[in-house]
Amino acid sequence: MSIFSWVEGRRQGVQSIYQKTGQPCSDFGRFLNQHASTQKIENILWKQLYKKKPSSSKNDHRHNVGYGGVFGLKYSPDGKLVVAACERDAVVMLDPRTMSVVNKREHVHTKHCNTISFIDNLLFTTCSDDGNVAIWDIRSMREEVLKLGGHTSWVKNVEYHKPSKCLVSAGFDDNIITWDINNLLPNGECKSEVVLTCPRLMRMRLSPDGNSMYISTIQAVDLIAIHNLEIEKVATDINKIVLNDEFGDYSVQFNNAQVPVNREEPFEAQSQPMTRRNHLELYYGHSSDLTKRDPINVFCQSIDVHPQNMAVVLRYDRFSTSVEKLTSVHNTWSHYHGEHQGNNKWQADAQSNSSIPLPRGQTTNVMMEESLDNIEYIQEVSFSPCGRFIASPFGYGIRLVSYDSNLYDYQTHMTSRVHGMHKRAKGSDTVMPAHAFIDAAPLHDVTYCFGHRSLVLSTAFSPVGIQIVTGSKNGEIVFYEPVL
Repeated sequence: MSIFSWVEGRRQGVQSIYQKTGQPCSDFGRFLNQHASTQKIENILWKQLYKKKPSSSKNDHRHNVGYGGVFGLKYSPDGKLVVAACERDAVVMLDPRTMSVVNKREHVHTKHCNTISFIDNLLFTTCSDDGNVAIWDIRSMREEVLKLGGHTSWVKNVEYHKPSKCLVSAGFDDNIITWDINNLLPNGECKSEVVLTCPRLMRMRLSPDGNSMYISTIQAVDLIAIHNLEIEKVATDINKIVLNDEFGDYSVQFNNAQVPVNREEPFEAQSQPMTRRNHLELYYGHSSDLTKRDPINVFCQSIDVHPQNMAVVLRYDRFSTSVEKLTSVHNTWSHYHGEHQGNNKWQADAQSNSSIPLPRGQTTNVMMEESLDNIEYIQEVSFSPCGRFIASPFGYGIRLVSYDSNLYDYQTHMTSRVHGMHKRAKGSDTVMPAHAFIDAAPLHDVTYCFGHRSLVLSTAFSPVGIQIVTGSKNGEIVFYEPVL
């Protein structure tokens, strides 16, 4: 019995030969029988599924769509469609099952089309350097369903906030705007509100549950996190973020609060429980590699959020004698008094010391490469839907990485590391700290996937299958699937 057959049978609820006879039907079945826990079986499955390099050698896996760089890629929630945002104001739709182009639409904007975001299986959004956002229906692409104009500069990404059912857009005019797309004004326009202004705004992402907002900048602070998010109250609680620079000492000011930029000891306050709404925190890139007194050297260009909002992954560049490209994972959940608290509640692990907080924002995993590649284009990093893998652009391909060689999910990975630290301290005279500071571990290379003929700019995982799609600077779109 193949792995695929086992997974498909489990999905359909069909009894396996082992369930009927009590005897494993293959070496793989016997191996699973020796590892009864669901957690171990999941780990074994992922290691088997990704142990071989995805294939992209067939010509029908690669498409040059002919509209310049592929700036953004997105699967529909049901995984039946991939939409690409292209440099020359066009969108291209592909069927991931046949890996073929099924539709195109030119002139969706008057300038570059930057990213794609799905509202549901039928509606998606585009945004552009022309300052506009558009909503499209895949059933009829003759014209947009709704055009939203409010930004005064390039709009770089749009997110759908499920709790409020609003669109949230971010642009180079430093504004984050909400759009109430379900309640149009009498003139047919959409009600909008500038909920936040942030200097040097680069990217904004929302967690899948809508409980957190993450904002990347290109000066002083690599990432601003807002937890316990209530989007309707952001304008009241924060409104405007101001970056103060006094003789090289930076601070972030909002309303009557001021948070110092401290790259040396940033985690003391972030090891405490979050109690207020729209709780703002500052996160930094991998501290041992970043210049502490000259943060302008850091260019944080893309963010993705873990499916369960346990972590964020950043891709950023550091300027020195060469261009250093870093991909780092940052914790966003913590451990308090028998409960995991961050942006979700977790059942306490009986094997771990649950009284040690794990600070939010600290770098838990990192990888770095030196490159002379042009960084004019933003390169998008992405999480897999299971949260175990990260796809990061790497030259003419991608690196598929995990947190460790066991391919553990993030919670298991971090729980084992905190537990290991506590176990070592328990057997010595070491006094446990008030919070668990863990050195950043290197990300584990699962495989490299190549197939492009220019720099990869965008990546996306299928939400339902084991498939990855990437887009490059010269307009190529390449699909990858494991060879089982």
